[in-house]
Amino acid sequence: KLVTNAEKLTKAEEELQKLQSGNQNKPGNPDDSNKPDSVGILVNEKYGVSLEGKGLTADMQLTVTPIGKDHDDVERMRKEIPSNKSVFRLYDIKLMKNGKEIELPSECELSIPVGEKYNDKELTVLHCKKSEVEKLKGKVTDGSVKVKISSLSSFGVVIDTPAVDGGNNGNNGNNGNNGTGTGGNGGSSQKGTAAKTGDEAPVEILLMLLAASVVFGTVVYRKQNRR
Repeated sequence: KLVTNAEKLTKAEEELQKLQSGNQNKPGNPDDSNKPDSVGILVNEKYGVSLEGKGLTADMQLTVTPIGKDHDDVERMRKEIPSNKSVFRLYDIKLMKNGKEIELPSECELSIPVGEKYNDKELTVLHCKKSEVEKLKGKVTDGSVKVKISSLSSFGVVIDTPAVDGGNNGNNGNNGNNGTGTGGNGGSSQKGTAAKTGDEAPVEILLMLLAASVVFGTVVYRKQNRR
């Protein structure tokens, strides 16, 4: 009996080892070694744009493409701002995986370089969502404006229209005078086209009205003298 019990115990141990080995090699079991590493942030090195949030993995890519004045989304953005404002850092931003565009895995923080001159200021970032324009407020730190987003598409940053200085044709809006050296190819700045109201009336119009009143007064004065 002792021999028989020992043999049974040995066989039981062998069967247990087989079961354990079979479970380890069983197809369909998650293999952590094949999972992409989780990352907290994705950065587009060329333009300095970054995306931070949960669910981002190392096999995802953040693509950034500058867009110009002929783009439909740029025209939509211009209609949302007055003519004394401009929009620059015009980008079409996408999250890609295996060559295909994907949705954001969670709410993320988007960071767009604008230049250190805007540090500690609050800027408006325009986000085109299909045919609508969303206005996002973000503070500038370390030369970049940061906003919370739930989707990606076209973006632009609103700034005061740069003054023309020494024949540079207002191109300060093209590079944002940034001190970081990044994001310099964000497309030219585009002035707003929204209708002006009250206090925003241009000085040129006021001068024209004043000149017209002077001419009218002179004509009346001469007529009176002739009489």
